[in-house]
Amino acid sequence: MANQTYWGRYTTGLEHAVQKELRSFSKLSSLSISKRNCFFRYRGKIKDLLRMRTLDDVYLYLGAIPNIATHRKSLSIIENSIGRFDFRHALTRLSSHRTIPPMPVFRVTVSLAGGCNYNREEVASRVAGELMRQKLGKWNPQPKRGSFPDIDVRIHKQGSKCLVGLRVGTFPLYRRSYKKCHLKGALKSTVAASMLQMASLHAGLSMLDPTCGTGTILAEAAIAHSSNRLIGIDRSQQAINCAKINLEGLAPHVNLSCGDARNLPIPTNTIDRIVANLPWGQQVAKDHDFIQRFLMEIDRVLVSNGIVVLLTPEIDEIKLSLKTALQFRRAYPIRLNGRTVDIIRMEKKS
Repeated sequence: MANQTYWGRYTTGLEHAVQKELRSFSKLSSLSISKRNCFFRYRGKIKDLLRMRTLDDVYLYLGAIPNIATHRKSLSIIENSIGRFDFRHALTRLSSHRTIPPMPVFRVTVSLAGGCNYNREEVASRVAGELMRQKLGKWNPQPKRGSFPDIDVRIHKQGSKCLVGLRVGTFPLYRRSYKKCHLKGALKSTVAASMLQMASLHAGLSMLDPTCGTGTILAEAAIAHSSNRLIGIDRSQQAINCAKINLEGLAPHVNLSCGDARNLPIPTNTIDRIVANLPWGQQVAKDHDFIQRFLMEIDRVLVSNGIVVLLTPEIDEIKLSLKTALQFRRAYPIRLNGRTVDIIRMEKKS
């Protein structure tokens, strides 16, 4: 199997989780990680990379266009340089794991870090025009919402260069097939998978999500360890109904119920892991005693040496409210929905 270079994109702050998961691939080498991007060489089957849970997306990396500035002359540089990349060879590589038609429909996805005197649409148009001149496919500049073309050409301006790649899968890795029911405030799947990794969840452990929402954390846990006993609780019956749809056929040992995270219907010292996305932002009105009562309750149901991983912007309040056997271990700041929040890891001392 050829040793191919790949380019991954991930949520800012999840570098440690991405690196740990990538290093679990035995045929992977030359891993380098920078802000939101990682590059690695892999000589295994392309389809195996689609099992990644912490990456937002993964691309065949074709290379970089240097000397890209903020002025409009850079548009011509990008257009004139795109033809030197071997797109035909890359399409042949992709066809080893999924069907690529002779004249594929493609989209050009562009992101521009920093201010420029040109926009994403202009870059996409220049790149697409050159690819069509090479008769590599048909450009669809505005695909229908929720639909995906045969090929996604990815252009990302970073500093003075543009990175160029082709998406490995038909759709982004962060889009999970189990997500059939959606509600506002649902957790990003790759963040949920990273939180479970931080919780050291493994086979045979029970896990509780006391604010489960639409069930993303539970679904990721079920995919990783289908035989584990999983419990999901949420104060919203609408969220529980949605979680049932998303978990159908995925988690045979999950129990979902409507309830209050401050008064859990669970016996004392019976849960090995607690992983939760606490309500924040516009999801819920501020409840000033929620944190303290919540921490007391999860301390009650958690076994000795159990682990808690929470996503929250209330790190200072949690630290001040720790008056139980729970001990703060580490915080991982991440960027999510335009703001910085923390993934917090705690343990219950024996």
